[in-house]
Amino acid sequence: MKVLVLAIGHPEYELGGADRAAYSLFQGIKSRAGHSAHFAAPVSAENIGHDGLLGCYAGKSDEIIFVPPAVNYLRLVSMDYGNLRRIMDDVLDVSQPDIVHVTHFLHCGLDVLQIVKEHYGLPLAVTFNEYTSICHHYGQMITTDRRLCYESGADACHACFPHIPAGHFFARHHLVRDYLNLADLFIAPSPFLRKRFAQYGLPDEKFVDIGYVQGNFDQAGSLSNRCRSKKVRLGFFGRINPFKGVDLLLEAILRLPETLRDQLELIVFGANLESESDEFQSRIRSLLDRAGPLVTLFGSYSHDQTLHLMGSVDWVVVPSIWWEVGPIVIEEAFAAGTPVIASDIAGMEEKVAHGDTGLLFTAGSVVSLSETIASILTEGPRKRLSPTSVPQINRERVSAHLSAYESVLNAADRRC
Repeated sequence: MKVLVLAIGHPEYELGGADRAAYSLFQGIKSRAGHSAHFAAPVSAENIGHDGLLGCYAGKSDEIIFVPPAVNYLRLVSMDYGNLRRIMDDVLDVSQPDIVHVTHFLHCGLDVLQIVKEHYGLPLAVTFNEYTSICHHYGQMITTDRRLCYESGADACHACFPHIPAGHFFARHHLVRDYLNLADLFIAPSPFLRKRFAQYGLPDEKFVDIGYVQGNFDQAGSLSNRCRSKKVRLGFFGRINPFKGVDLLLEAILRLPETLRDQLELIVFGANLESESDEFQSRIRSLLDRAGPLVTLFGSYSHDQTLHLMGSVDWVVVPSIWWEVGPIVIEEAFAAGTPVIASDIAGMEEKVAHGDTGLLFTAGSVVSLSETIASILTEGPRKRLSPTSVPQINRERVSAHLSAYESVLNAADRRC
């Protein structure tokens, strides 16, 4: 079987988990006898290295990078269909796939689904990494005043974006759903996400639940780096943005009595604050000033450092205020043998067994998070987890993807 994995970006240029998961899936498929794969990803023009719109990453013929036309992010379609069609013609000509797996369409537009399905007649799989198809607010299903959104609709979306008529959201809903229904297979990293998209109107029988394929780690080397601090070390891992809850975490530790704060240190392993709004930057910097030496800003880190750094803390905190799908950071923490404190919603609640592999707190609540942190400081040291086996999990998930692809291909053969 020949598979084309079309991602949101190449992990060498993007820091997101979806890029890494798509690339790890590509590598996993390539490693299987009787199967081959190509990886294709949109990039910025400066990453191509020449004046063309298509190239290979580091000279690797099975890693295609291309510069797509701009996308209309309300309608989620390309603003230059003809140019996108020419690029995809080249990508498909090079890869010659039996099936195309679109792991994200954001930077290309939903038109890629139409090109693959209607012009080439190829079987098509789509992975959902968040709720971009449903929600115009960065696909987070969070209102613009930072409340959880439970069901999208023209009027509700218009309330968040009053400058956009409700009729435009009504049209968006039907346009996007029609494009998505071209797919033969939907892959959901989270049962919660699957239910949310079923409510949106996609057929549940097209869905399979498969978690993300993780990156390759040197677990043996990473797990030797255990925390030796006398204080309880909390670690936040991820981008510093309004949805990941780092401000909530800072407020929670500042709310602790001084006697408990003295027993604690927080390390923020993350970056990209400078790309956020001035208001958000000012809020985070003010909280950091108040926290003083209690908080250390580590900054960005490489994928290869992940387990080493997670092994250096006592708890990984995932305080996201949005409906996280299948948080890779939680699985990485478990691979490092580190328990997790997480919000009690969506993929976070699904991953963390409260009182066993970690602790859950009320999403968005500074008080609940502060009380949870206080409990770990007063109850004494917690036994570390037995690290999960990344290679085993990856083998199972690559096999699940290949099995799902086979089912689609067999169904296509029967229709012929």
